Amino acid sequence: MEVQNDLTLDPGLKHLCEDRHNLKSLYRHLHSTSARTIFRQLTQLYFQSVRRPVTRSAVTVGICEITREQLEYAQMFDERLRIRVVGLLVFSKDVTVSLIENCIQSITVMGWTRADPTIHSAIDSKLH
Repeated sequence: MEVQNDLTLDPGLKHLCEDRHNLKSLYRHLHSTSARTIFRQLTQLYFQSVRRPVTRSAVTVGICEITREQLEYAQMFDERLRIRVVGLLVFSKDVTVSLIENCIQSITVMGWTRADPTIHSAIDSKLH
């Protein structure tokens, strides 16, 4: 797949959804961790400038896996997540404490949580 080199972001509200799609596509094609970090920080600044922070709520019945990529997207688009799970909540091994602190507003679990011990300690303050 060929990646577009000249992406122009339109600060108009009607184009935010299209901008998000284009940015996700570009982000997937970056292979370097440092390039992804810089891209994420610049994108976050852009979305902070064009709108207020957004809180997204998700309710899952069954198994919900939280991945690093999902949290990086939330951070990139300046979103906070409210996670509600009835069942099993699983955090991928590559999720970091800083991503949890920056991206997750609250967690409600009626069931079980599976994560590394460091992640468990980070989510304790988010559990309701």
